[in-house]
Amino acid sequence: MIISKLRDRVIVQSVVNTRGSDGSVAKTYNSVITIWADVKEDTQNETIDATKQTVTSNLTVVVRYSNLTSGINPTYQLVYNGSSYMIKGIITDERKIYRTITAKLIQ
Repeated sequence: MIISKLRDRVIVQSVVNTRGSDGSVAKTYNSVITIWADVKEDTQNETIDATKQTVTSNLTVVVRYSNLTSGINPTYQLVYNGSSYMIKGIITDERKIYRTITAKLIQ
């Protein structure tokens, strides 16, 4: 990976559970960091039955490994181009230079 390929901005958000006045728990997300990344979009068509077609959108996001990105875990979500993505997996390379994050569009 060449550093100059990290051209896309991705927002990393963590989950925060807040309690409403009626006692219900609401899940919200707060932005933790905005990072430079190399983002590859992969859209797949999936058919559940003959009358309905669903489309899933996945991302592969490569970021530099750092103190800021080392804490990213699957409970976080990513925001890219205004859409939210649930983190499905994270792989750190053996030299701890890059992290590859796979994510699925939240619908």
